[in-house]
Amino acid sequence: MKTLDKLKNLVILEELAHGGMGAVHVGYNPSVRRLVAIKTLFKEKSRDQRTITRFLWERDIYQMLEHPNIVHYVDSGEVDGVNFIALEHVRGKPLNEVIAEKGKLPWKQAVEIVGAVADAMAHYHDKDLIHRDIKPENVLVSNDGVVKLIDFGIAVTSEQAANPDGSIVGTFNYSSPEQNQGRKLDERSDLYSLGLMLHETVTGKRVFQQVALNEVCQEQLKGDIPYPSAVESDVPRGLDHIVTKLLARDPNARYQKAKEILGDLEAFKDDPEGFDPASMFDDEGISAKWEQAKEALASKDFPRALRLVQAVATRKQDSAEIHAFLGKAYAGNGVETETITHFSKAIELEPEQDQHRLDFGIALYGLKIYDQAAEQFQGILDLVPDNPYAKRYLGLCEQALKAPPPEPEDSSESNASGADSVGGGVKSDSAGGAVSSEEKPPAPAAGTPCRKGNGIVYLWWGMGGFRSGKAVAGILLSLLQIALIALIAIPWTPVWAQLDQPTGPLTPLFAAGGPLAQAAPFKQWVVAGPAILLYLIFGILVPKKLVSSSNNPPS
Repeated sequence: MKTLDKLKNLVILEELAHGGMGAVHVGYNPSVRRLVAIKTLFKEKSRDQRTITRFLWERDIYQMLEHPNIVHYVDSGEVDGVNFIALEHVRGKPLNEVIAEKGKLPWKQAVEIVGAVADAMAHYHDKDLIHRDIKPENVLVSNDGVVKLIDFGIAVTSEQAANPDGSIVGTFNYSSPEQNQGRKLDERSDLYSLGLMLHETVTGKRVFQQVALNEVCQEQLKGDIPYPSAVESDVPRGLDHIVTKLLARDPNARYQKAKEILGDLEAFKDDPEGFDPASMFDDEGISAKWEQAKEALASKDFPRALRLVQAVATRKQDSAEIHAFLGKAYAGNGVETETITHFSKAIELEPEQDQHRLDFGIALYGLKIYDQAAEQFQGILDLVPDNPYAKRYLGLCEQALKAPPPEPEDSSESNASGADSVGGGVKSDSAGGAVSSEEKPPAPAAGTPCRKGNGIVYLWWGMGGFRSGKAVAGILLSLLQIALIALIAIPWTPVWAQLDQPTGPLTPLFAAGGPLAQAAPFKQWVVAGPAILLYLIFGILVPKKLVSSSNNPPS
């Protein structure tokens, strides 16, 4: 579109932005003498029925919404093959530009902005809509401080969100964990995005700064988002509690309705430092134990986490979240049976919550129950083929199942169980997401081989033969070792006598003018040196060869 072109009675003044689908212009509506924002679709895109359907769906959404914090609908239509939607024009800037200019916003201003968006959110949620793209770029702040929510281009109904096709849409740096996994959504997904926006507004820093979807997913899986007050010390602690509840990885632990946030924001203003959102528990003592249990699990103090959550579970026996937590705590303590029992209960209580299945699979992986872990991840992928967590862990399970068996070890070494593992033995690093067991093996018991890398040194040679099942080899090696020790340690052996005798066969080597005359004081090492070297070579190579051949019999 060019300047002064017309769409019905609307006059194009200038282009504000354009993308792959269309452009946004500033226009003038002479009938009411006001500026309008005109969203147009490129002519070539208008030939695609799916694109047209989505564009008209966005038009229909604006027509059904009427809220002071949502840009209002003006007009729409098609002129010469150009489809357009005219909306209220806002003189101001998107929130992300405001944050960039000021570095961060005062918490009072941030609370007002987020409260306005939450109010708008409550309105469109009541209309059975999920926005799916809540982020600072889609929040306009006018020059006189009025907040307007825009861009319902990928919004869906609650029914559509509850039946996903597995595709991942939205801006993943601001999307909920379930949205980034292509799972079913509800209004709580928008609330998670609102929490990310609130955090960024008061700190000036985006919570997830990664540039790839899988990296963001890994960070969301960890769930260790810093409190806003830990980033900016002037943020009240009460706001930490609101942000933490908005950003709970489990949707059941978040605010359930946008209207709940409005009430808490008002209460927070009255007591910024002391405010704490209503807990899922009525009893303050139980609530405190629950918070302490979560802290203990985060710090990998699994015994303490288990003790605390067991006390909580006595009051909340029907909570899927509590049973899932119990599963994690038992996995951290290496208890296989209880891990399976409690995760199974959590899945029974909330069969549609894939997060429980994912956590269950990760716990099983940490306990090295790879086949059952693979079943959990495959079950998730059957429903959501693009789930990045499940894909990654399924690959790790398959790799573990194909790995060659470890070398046989003494029973004293087999006690390094999952009891000392971290998070059920699973640790995801931020770079490549490598998974490793953090088990600490016990010190070698008496009579066991010393290990270094893949090598084995047997202090008693015969042990290699006996461990490989070759008793004759073990006896011969033991006798050879005894002979060498005698040769080195016992000075009255015939060899030493030969060296001391003038007529001995080795004596000319040390006689005056002989090749080893200068080494005469150290003549015993002519025998002892090679004997010690032979001792070490046999101790390293021969027993290792025997054990290796025993572990890898010919096919």
